[in-house]
Amino acid sequence: MDTTTELFIEPSAIVVGLTDEMLTLCHEYLAPGGLTVYRVAHVHAACERIAVLLPRLVVVPAAMRSADLDMIEDRAAAVGATVLHLDPTHGYELLEAQLHLTVQDLRMQYGCGPRPRA
Repeated sequence: MDTTTELFIEPSAIVVGLTDEMLTLCHEYLAPGGLTVYRVAHVHAACERIAVLLPRLVVVPAAMRSADLDMIEDRAAAVGATVLHLDPTHGYELLEAQLHLTVQDLRMQYGCGPRPRA
């Protein structure tokens, strides 16, 4: 008799090519929101990790090269992940607001997914 195995995919976010300061900000907002945050420095490594981790969110710098962004967006779309573009020139408060709204959107999209930040 064949058995069925249940697979649990950890709610996660992959952060690609962000500065240490922006990575810290992502950890401050995404981790309490229920997402494990993985940092990947290079686009090709990120594309491989997206296929393995099946993240709910991929965070990239707004200034990412177009060809690199296309690869990331293709992989993210294939696994149903949202791509968030962060621009460090927008200031800390706007980045906080973007991350907060993203966590709320993911919670709405996945139901019992990430918890809202208190």
